[in-house]
Amino acid sequence: MAVVRHRIVPLAGGTSAPAGMRIVVCPDPVAHAGPIAALVAACREPTDNVGPVPRPEGIVGELAGRPGRGVTAWCAFTAEPAAACVGFVTLVETAAGWSVGWLLVHPGFRRRGLGRALVAVAATAAASRGADHLTADTRSDWSAAQGFWPAVAARAPDGARPPGESSRR
Repeated sequence: MAVVRHRIVPLAGGTSAPAGMRIVVCPDPVAHAGPIAALVAACREPTDNVGPVPRPEGIVGELAGRPGRGVTAWCAFTAEPAAACVGFVTLVETAAGWSVGWLLVHPGFRRRGLGRALVAVAATAAASRGADHLTADTRSDWSAAQGFWPAVAARAPDGARPPGESSRR
């Protein structure tokens, strides 16, 4: 299995959530463990064939932080009163740079602009902290991810390829 690294440049078009949804920062990710676990469970449905999905405890463990890196997370919720977590993204900062650690969108909410909005929030936050880009690594066998990342302003890490292409590492 090969890994493909995508370079994400700041996205045009703002960071607003699609109609009927809101994106909020998760200052205490452990407090959102229940909604995140429900999202992960939804992404594990048999109809979702985009690739392996992490266990909820793995995501919450990442959010709790590891030495030498900072993690910021955002959750996307449907409108009140029946708010449900339908999307999730993490921005990871290390000495090597900035990356999207996780991006999950509930299968029933895909292809509505939510993934793009979540990535835009992370890219905007990285840019406000001094980053000129961030990266996202995906497995080459995740066909939906390989179609998604080039569509959200991905470029090769070395900048040698035109925008919209990815590079294998």
